[in-house]
Amino acid sequence: RRDRTAGFAVLRGLERVSRNAGLRCRLEELRLPWADVTVDVAHNPDGIRVATEAYRGGAGRGVEVAVFGAMKEKDVPGILRLLKNVSRVVVAVRPHTTRAATVRTIVQAGKALGMTVLPGGSVKQGIRAARKIAGGATRGGKPRILIIGSHYVAGEALLALEKTP
Repeated sequence: RRDRTAGFAVLRGLERVSRNAGLRCRLEELRLPWADVTVDVAHNPDGIRVATEAYRGGAGRGVEVAVFGAMKEKDVPGILRLLKNVSRVVVAVRPHTTRAATVRTIVQAGKALGMTVLPGGSVKQGIRAARKIAGGATRGGKPRILIIGSHYVAGEALLALEKTP
């Protein structure tokens, strides 16, 4: 009996490791009334590749829209090429830091790649735009939205989503 109880406690602890440790936003799934949202802190091509793998091929049906922001020094075109594989529309955002790439820079990089990259403004504004786009793009069921690009983007997204009905 004691062994079972200890084993159960270990399993419960593992199930709650993200919450208990404060580690969040690595393929974190949020089931909201209006969409299924994945928030990820991936911010380079290798991280983006891992994060988007779940949405490509096989059972993965992609996402209706991706919300993306990055720091100036990141490989924005390389990241956008990978996002193109999982989303037809990307909303470019700029988190509140001087290190961030501008929305214009992201939109221009997407245009050069032949992608639909729309200006979203702040992370909060970009989520609102994504919600409108995704709501009209899905055929039954809840739309899927991916929010990705940096710790700054993920942190601001969580704050905005906590206040979104």
